[in-house]
Amino acid sequence: GQIVVTNKLIPKSTDIHVKKVFEAGTGTELPQEIPVSLLVFRTDRDGNVTGPTETGYEARLTASNDWAWTFEKLPTTEVVNGAAYTLTYTVAEDTAFLERQGFRYTVSYSDNGGGVLETTAAQPLVITNAPQLGSLKISKAVTLNGHSTSETLVDGSYVFTVTRKGDESFTPRTIQLTVSGGQAAVSDEITGLTEGVYIISEATPANGAQLTGASADGTALTLSGNSVEVTVEAGRTGDQAVLVSFTNDLTRLDFSKKWLDANGSETAWPDGLAISVTVGRQIDGRNDASWALHYTIPKNYLSTNNTIQPEGGGSPALRVVYPDAEHPDKYLFELLGLPSTDSSGRPCVYFVTEDALAGYKDPSYGMNQSGGALDGGVIVNSPLEAYELPKTGGPGTAPFRVGGVALILTGLLFRFRRRRRGRGHAML
Repeated sequence: GQIVVTNKLIPKSTDIHVKKVFEAGTGTELPQEIPVSLLVFRTDRDGNVTGPTETGYEARLTASNDWAWTFEKLPTTEVVNGAAYTLTYTVAEDTAFLERQGFRYTVSYSDNGGGVLETTAAQPLVITNAPQLGSLKISKAVTLNGHSTSETLVDGSYVFTVTRKGDESFTPRTIQLTVSGGQAAVSDEITGLTEGVYIISEATPANGAQLTGASADGTALTLSGNSVEVTVEAGRTGDQAVLVSFTNDLTRLDFSKKWLDANGSETAWPDGLAISVTVGRQIDGRNDASWALHYTIPKNYLSTNNTIQPEGGGSPALRVVYPDAEHPDKYLFELLGLPSTDSSGRPCVYFVTEDALAGYKDPSYGMNQSGGALDGGVIVNSPLEAYELPKTGGPGTAPFRVGGVALILTGLLFRFRRRRRGRGHAML
């Protein structure tokens, strides 16, 4: 075989051409200047490399010099204490200077920081400034009537859209979280976000759970409809990513219906009878006269999962839970997705009342619920008590017979005395 030895002529001096490039997304506002230092590597005859170390040379890249500079006539060799070294060069951008000016970039070098011996104007050492990125995560928790729950009623998909405020070039990100068993859901890290303000909007969930609050790293955010604004900082990624937490509340009002007979025993829903109920609400302990929903429930519509729309339209629909195959003589109704708060953000408490029915007492609503049935309450109907006249010839007529005879005897006795008294006066 052959041994090939290649000798490379090392020039006595070299020029290092430097060029600055800004990647897309760094914004239209750029620094006035960027300090760049020239560094040197020393390689001995055995290939051992030391450095880089400062050379003392510095340039300031600006828009006026087209973000370019040339370090000219730099030595390529050096002898120190009788040892010869080959010199190569690289550069370093003063990122601390930029951060003090409010600019944060991810900086890379075309030589990967390893140094070059020579460059040309056409093939310079390129410094690339890319936007320093941040990231965020989204979490979702859902309560039921303001309390944590493991009920599957709150389960489902919750969809968010992430946009960058004022940046039409940003491609919106869609995030879908699935709540299961009432447990909070957390998204994967949403990466590649340039520093700035982002708008996170939640789509209205299918179950009607209302967005009631949001926070960023535990600090409350201001809700604007179903959206919040959050600041993403450059460099905050991984465990340091901003965590934006959303809390929804699903408001439920369910109530059961009981019919009692004259003896107070529970009985079936009377044939052909419909009831009318009104759903009202309280705010700060007072009834809200400006808000109500009305529903009519006929017996022939009592089948599980049937829904009844409120009179005059709107939502939510009233769902029939019972009767079903396992509970043929039970009557249970459910409303989901009532507004958790009013337009001012005040919590609402809901109740249901029933219109009076002919032939029945005013409805009752169970213990401590005189003004209507709250969630989990019951509406009870009892028949009016009918007045029964005594039967002719029965034991109930005896007092009347005795009283009648006494009246007759009293009248006869009075008449007899008057006659005797009249005869006495005539004899005188």
